[in-house]
Amino acid sequence: MELVFFNGKLEASNNLVATSSTKYDSKISYRLGLELEYILPFNNNKWAVSVEPIYTTYSSDDTSDNLIKFDVVYKGLSSAFGIKHYMFLPNEKYKLFLNAGMNIPLLTSSDSKVGRVESKSSTNLYFGGGLNINKKISVEARFDANKKITQVNGIAAGINSLSLIFAYNIL
Repeated sequence: MELVFFNGKLEASNNLVATSSTKYDSKISYRLGLELEYILPFNNNKWAVSVEPIYTTYSSDDTSDNLIKFDVVYKGLSSAFGIKHYMFLPNEKYKLFLNAGMNIPLLTSSDSKVGRVESKSSTNLYFGGGLNINKKISVEARFDANKKITQVNGIAAGINSLSLIFAYNIL
């Protein structure tokens, strides 16, 4: 389970809409993911590669004083590919880790008050770190860099997110 803190911004500029920019309030949302990790058999098992399908939602209302309001609803399925480096602590029950990777959009949709648009979500990078306990439980903080969630007909919306990820290893 993940708690996600989103911060969004939308910019519009085309023949129908005057150039404008809207910043959305930070919101807390949830996303669901499943991480598959392979620990590499060298350097004392300190390196791993992972793939993680993730379902994310984000919605926000335009609170600006602009003449035209843009309310955004985003739903997307992406796949995160990353590397992880473990750092062992003196107590063998705990190990710290740092990770980085990229999110590649698979299926996305965006709605706005001005109509439904086909989303052209972009690939983005993520960076994180956390603590693994007894090889079963982990807690991670992850920052997803600016991700374009809509970029069609002169309307571009992007979000940044800071995720607090709680995970349980079932194997």
